[in-house]
Amino acid sequence: MIHTISILVQNHPGVLAQLSDLFVHRGYNIEKIKAGKYKKTNLTQINMAATGSEDSFDLLIDQLGALSQVVKVDIAKQRRYSFWLVAFCLCMTLLGTNLPAPLYSLYKEKWNFTSGTMTFIYALYALIVIPTIITVAQLSEQWGRKKVLFTGVTLSIFGSIGFAVSDGVNGLILARIFQGLSVGILNGIAVSYMTELHPFQDKMKSAFVAAIAGTLGNALGPLISGFLGKYAPYPLQFSYLIHILLAATGILGLKFMLEKNVPTNRAASLRLPR
Repeated sequence: MIHTISILVQNHPGVLAQLSDLFVHRGYNIEKIKAGKYKKTNLTQINMAATGSEDSFDLLIDQLGALSQVVKVDIAKQRRYSFWLVAFCLCMTLLGTNLPAPLYSLYKEKWNFTSGTMTFIYALYALIVIPTIITVAQLSEQWGRKKVLFTGVTLSIFGSIGFAVSDGVNGLILARIFQGLSVGILNGIAVSYMTELHPFQDKMKSAFVAAIAGTLGNALGPLISGFLGKYAPYPLQFSYLIHILLAATGILGLKFMLEKNVPTNRAASLRLPR
């Protein structure tokens, strides 16, 4: 993974060598260095991009900050990026879950299933969401939130693929299960992860942004699929294709997202407190 770190240092000889030695010692390969005078001071700002393991990243930051010539170490830009990325993934997941709502009448007409079957398919994901939230919120501490988040967005894509290629009721049920799992995962960790990534660990702002992201997803999903279901070609596929493309950008962004170290002892992950 590539980490970009901004380091404010005193403009003394040998500082860059100290920084480079520390990166090498922690197993990081420096890909790019950019340095320049910091405003009207005797300080120098050095931006370094390096590849290395996520496991030792927090330790690297601590050791950089402990160097006598280092004034400040800033990774806030990456954390802000990660904060908004989680919000985007939450929005896309809820958007995908709400895409089928205006299309159920078309499914009913196409396959001639009963109103009870349609209601069951519509509500099925709620039966999946609640236990998933309870489980994932606990297990994410052991498995790592980034991996769990990646899984949630991937399941959301599987849900849209399932609806797009479904040829009957069973396909819709399976797709709805995928959507329920994805929403449960994202709702289970979004606010806590966003709070962790916020520069000041602001719970109120994190909850507010997560609520806005969720509301946008809930609102835009039916609007998009309702409009495209009436006016676009392939009305039962087109809106899902748009969601797949948007969610895929979220998965791509997760590759560069920061994550704090996760425990190496996974034994506790098997225990779920009641």
